[in-house]
Amino acid sequence: MGSSSLKKRMGVGIGLSAISAVFQLLAFCVNNLLAHTLGAAAFADYVLIATDLSIFSVIAEFGTGALILSFFATRLGNPSIAQAIFRLRVGLGAFACAAMVVVSQFAHALDGLALPCAILALGLLCSPAIVEWFFLGTRDWKNLVRFKLIHAATYLVGGLALWASDCPSLEAVCLMVSIAPLPAFCFALTRLPKTGRALRRSQRKLVSIVLRKAVPYATSSLAGFAYLPAILYAVNLCWSAADDKAAFSSAYKIIILLQAFTLQFLASEQIFSQRRLSLGLWDKSRRTLAYTGIASLGTLPLALLGAWTPRLLFFGLQWTPEMMELAEQTIRVLLISIVLQFARMPALAQILADRRIRACVAITLIGGVANLFALAIAARFAPQWLMIAGLTGDMAYSALVVLYYLRLNAAQKL
Repeated sequence: MGSSSLKKRMGVGIGLSAISAVFQLLAFCVNNLLAHTLGAAAFADYVLIATDLSIFSVIAEFGTGALILSFFATRLGNPSIAQAIFRLRVGLGAFACAAMVVVSQFAHALDGLALPCAILALGLLCSPAIVEWFFLGTRDWKNLVRFKLIHAATYLVGGLALWASDCPSLEAVCLMVSIAPLPAFCFALTRLPKTGRALRRSQRKLVSIVLRKAVPYATSSLAGFAYLPAILYAVNLCWSAADDKAAFSSAYKIIILLQAFTLQFLASEQIFSQRRLSLGLWDKSRRTLAYTGIASLGTLPLALLGAWTPRLLFFGLQWTPEMMELAEQTIRVLLISIVLQFARMPALAQILADRRIRACVAITLIGGVANLFALAIAARFAPQWLMIAGLTGDMAYSALVVLYYLRLNAAQKL
């Protein structure tokens, strides 16, 4: 594939990111309303349990999203295959919901967040991830846009309703977030192909194969929580001041927003990646450098603005000079993670396309262990360095993935 292929991948990635940006922009408006309504301490609690939701969302995903886009995208026009995968995703969502409700009763029994966390878990039953893969895999961009806009509009209306009623209840916020995806979910159901009620033998066999093949992807995704999310949990354990947690959480939410865009670019790479694609060392290096350059230029304005970005986006909080200083430090340090994620993206997509899953999982686990070790040391001896220590895994992961990717060039020539 030449330069035109790279431009096409970039174009689809930018297009998917633009779709995601519409929703994320509205989400930030709603988050502002929630921050203003809840206050600093409760807003930090909300960010924490929202991260819990992200973990169980990965369980609901169970690596099937990456597997579908890598190996089944061209076959989703078959109603039998699409319906089998849909029912599998519904079952995984229900399992993750039940698991999160049970775990919340133990993990948050002492901090009073068990009920809000359980309410938030209900959103897994109608999660956009249950159906979004169909639009991505079939490249049905028009319906994907409609799907995203319906979800965004519902989320915005829910946030405005809470703000207008001046409801400071964390439980009410969690309920709104849980039911916001329902209209978009119902819209997607009307677009999915229909088959008989009971799965045929061939469909059950397909479900079994997908589950087995998805285990490495699921392991890799769960290991991903040893990276950026681990920093949030470490901060909540080591820091006590509510204002500090709120400032960090605001900057952290911006980084997670940017990470959502990286996932859209990764989806684009996966859609276009071909198995056993022979590329020269220069082509591989060029793709890596191109994505690194895009990420660096894209994040530069945010780095220059520093604390003004979280302050403007989260104007609902009562900002102090100390909070602004901490938010500025947080966003400038954690932006490095976004650049590293882009740097390894072409390599990661091609490794997945080549089905070198064991190598990918091993690299992810190595980086995750390194990150947790670095965070444990920082938490014990220097809590103020938690953010920098939390980049250890990203640096190790990126270096190993890119080196492995470039090394395959020599192996292909043998």
